Amino acid sequence: MFILFCISIIHYNSIEYLAEATTVAQESFNNIRTVRSFAQEPKEVERYSSAINKTLETGLRKSLAYGSWAGGIGLLMYGAMIIVLYVSLIYQYHTMFIHASNS
Repeated sequence: MFILFCISIIHYNSIEYLAEATTVAQESFNNIRTVRSFAQEPKEVERYSSAINKTLETGLRKSLAYGSWAGGIGLLMYGAMIIVLYVSLIYQYHTMFIHASNS
C-alpha cells in the first residue's frame, strides 16, 4: 500500500508540473508581441523546457514506481501458483507411494 501512496503523490506532482508548463506556454502565447519585441524567445523556450523537464522526470519516477509495483504483484502471484503446484505434486506423489505400498 505504501508504493500506491507514493505513486499517487508522484502523480499529483506530475499534474502540478504539467500545469506549470501549460501556464508558461499560455503566458508566452498571450504575450507573443511583447516577447518578440524584447527578443525574449530563447528565455521563454528555456522557461518552458525547464517546466516540461520537471514533468518528464516526475513521469519517469511514476513509471518506475508503477512498474516495480506491478512486477512485485506479478512475482507474488506467480510465486504463489508455483508453490501450490509444487505442494500438490508432492501430495500426489506421496499418496501414490502410500497406495502402492498398501497393495
